[in-house]
Amino acid sequence: MSSMFDVVVGWGDAEPKPSGSGITLALQRLQVPPSGACFIGDSPSDIAAAREAGIISRGAAWGYTGPALSNHAPDILLSNLSQVRRTVADLMGRTGQYRTTPSD
Repeated sequence: MSSMFDVVVGWGDAEPKPSGSGITLALQRLQVPPSGACFIGDSPSDIAAAREAGIISRGAAWGYTGPALSNHAPDILLSNLSQVRRTVADLMGRTGQYRTTPSD
């Protein structure tokens, strides 16, 4: 399955969330600046990790924590999956760096 991703950061590669070190490591390996990324998560530790890594956080209100995730101040709270598509499209428009298929 790792062949489907340009970079995989897993257990043992970085400190666990809420540390942002895993996100930072992934961005370094991808050679993408923090301004060219966002992190979508459904838990307070996801939001904290994004904040520590210096990237935009998107909270998934339909996930583990639910709407109460707004109490942890994600940059934007998403209420459904269609908003994820818009988030990715916005990011692609800003950076031109997003890849939708695995590299060969």
